[in-house]
Formats: sequence, structure tokens, C-alpha cells
Amino acid sequence: LELYSSNNSSMYYMIGLAYKEMMNFDVAMAWFKKTIQSEPTFWASYSEIGDIYRKKGEYDKAIMWYKEGKKVGPNAEILYINLYLFILIYG
Repeated sequence: LELYSSNNSSMYYMIGLAYKEMMNFDVAMAWFKKTIQSEPTFWASYSEIGDIYRKKGEYDKAIMWYKEGKKVGPNAEILYINLYLFILIYG
């Protein structure tokens, strides 16, 4: 994961991680979405949004975000791991 970007998407992502760590999921999600608006191929934000929806019990949305992340980051193993672990645990 390259965390440097010329258009501030890395900064948005890091702010999102800070809010996620503080369990402020709605604000974190807004920052992750801002990252995606700034840089649509920033696959880690898709994974983070999927994780938030999973934690909120919104499983259909979690799966959708993991799958969207796979489209923009087909070599991002963590997205595949998250998706398959999710399926194993929740069916």
C-alpha cells in the first residue's frame, strides 16, 4: 500500500483510520469515501468501509464494498482475505 499521493488521498485515508480507531465509524466512513472521490483506485479505503459495515452488522453492504475494492485493487490480497473470511464466518 503506497500511502503517499499528490492529491491528499493518503491524508484523507489516515484521518479515516484515526476516526475508525476511535470507533467514530460514520466520520471515518466519510473520510474513506473522500479518499475514494479523490483517488478511485485507493483500494484500502474500500476495505475499511467494508470493515465498518461488517462491524455495524450491515453484511450486504460490507460484501459490496469488499467486492468493489477487488475491482480497483485486483492484487490486494487483504480484500480477498476479508471477503472469504466474512463468508466463512457469516455464511
